[in-house]
Amino acid sequence: MRTRGRIAGTTRAFSLTELLVVITIILILMTLLVVGIEQIYGRAIMTKCQHRLEQIGHSIQMYSSQSHGMLPRSWDMYTGNLWYQTLGNTYLDNWNVLACPSVGEPPELAAGGGGVTGGGRETSSTCTRCSGG
Repeated sequence: MRTRGRIAGTTRAFSLTELLVVITIILILMTLLVVGIEQIYGRAIMTKCQHRLEQIGHSIQMYSSQSHGMLPRSWDMYTGNLWYQTLGNTYLDNWNVLACPSVGEPPELAAGGGGVTGGGRETSSTCTRCSGG
């Protein structure tokens, strides 16, 4: 017995072409989703970098207001501290402010050790990854 062009008791399966079209549409949607997530992550890193630069700026302003308008020296010959050590010892709550968030936290900063030791790591004030420059 036929009902609407079909034989009673049989079911129609999807063809290979229909399955490939559905899989292609799903892959395109997933690609768009991944691109959107990457852009959101990039903006989050840039915001984190801007916040760190703002914290460094505030610590320099606090140092300047307590030092009669003088900025921290790049190297203090009296204490032997570099500028970030001078700020970090008194005006920064966290040494990780000095590390670029796009590179990750250096182990010497995460452990609270005496500041950036170099080794090719960028500090937030020289980061080109976050600023787009």
